[in-house]
Amino acid sequence: MKAPAREKLHDLIDQLPDSHTAGAVRMLEFLAGQDSLERRPLAGLPLDGDELSDEAVRAVEEGIADHLAGRTHTSDEVKRELGV
Repeated sequence: MKAPAREKLHDLIDQLPDSHTAGAVRMLEFLAGQDSLERRPLAGLPLDGDELSDEAVRAVEEGIADHLAGRTHTSDEVKRELGV
C-alpha cells in the first residue's frame, strides 16, 4: 500500500494540465536530487562580472523552487507578521 502522501502526489500529477508537466518534472527532479546542470533554471543565463559559485547557484535555484512551490511570502505579509 502506498503512503497517503505518495497517493496524493500521484493524484495531483494526474490532474496537471499538459502545459505544467515539464515544470513539474524539473521540480521533482530537483527535489529528488536528480537535476542536471543543463536543465537547471540558471544554466543558460549570461554572466557578467564574477561567476557564481556552485553553492550560490544551488541557493538561487532553491529559492526558485521555493517560489514555485508556494513556500514564499510577500514583503507585505512579512511586514504584517513583524508588525512593521
